[in-house]
Amino acid sequence: MTVPAPPLTPLRLAIAQAGPGVLVFLVSGRPGLAWQGRQALPADGLAPWSGTAWRLSADGPAFGAALAQALLPPALQAALASAGGGPLLLLLDDSLAQVPWELAQVGGQALDDCFVASRLVLTEGTCTAADGATPDRTLPTDAGAVPLCQFGDAAAAEAAGRAGQPALALPAAAGAGAAHAALRRALAE
Repeated sequence: MTVPAPPLTPLRLAIAQAGPGVLVFLVSGRPGLAWQGRQALPADGLAPWSGTAWRLSADGPAFGAALAQALLPPALQAALASAGGGPLLLLLDDSLAQVPWELAQVGGQALDDCFVASRLVLTEGTCTAADGATPDRTLPTDAGAVPLCQFGDAAAAEAAGRAGQPALALPAAAGAGAAHAALRRALAE
């Protein structure tokens, strides 16, 4: 009798801008696989990779390979290539949502071919906690759904949670070290 392998836990890849011209990456979610790094944007920024640029490419795999080479650090590419597939959750800063990250080629395959990819995009928005605190960001949801609010401090997020408002504590304007630590904590939960 064959025992089925346990399902893979979701791999989480957070991508955010850490100031002009720098991307920050954080990978977590799988035992033995955690990675954090930075990558400078190319001189032409995100423009060649944003929006419908991929549709204008005559060669989709070449576009994905060039996207990965330009925007993903080599160590991240290696980590993703060796992750073994399964679910992948891309946590994206709203300024990066127009980039087709799923098309990036790692290990000779598009992320969307190696993984079951999904996105969660942090966007600017408004929602108010019961105590009147206004969050720094609101995660988008389907029409009529309760939004997930991002607060700059844990106390405000906890107060929102006690009032029935889904919330995440993640410093929006903190230094890179504090933001990385907060992302690591949030992704570990």
